[in-house]
Amino acid sequence: MIDDFFPDESNQQPEEEQHKSKSALKREMTELQKLGEELVALPPAKLAKVTMPEQLEEAVMLARRLKNR
Repeated sequence: MIDDFFPDESNQQPEEEQHKSKSALKREMTELQKLGEELVALPPAKLAKVTMPEQLEEAVMLARRLKNR
């Protein structure tokens, strides 16, 4: 019960992430979208050499399939 008043600090975001402006967040999202587009455009041999989380890899493969249609 006392834990409800003292949140676990490991779940908190760094202070700099908590205070990002709307413009900064938009710039960051735009950069990430461009990176995703570059990953989708890579030839299969180069893409295979890129280490990425499974969820990102699935998203890239889905985007490649959708782009081909």
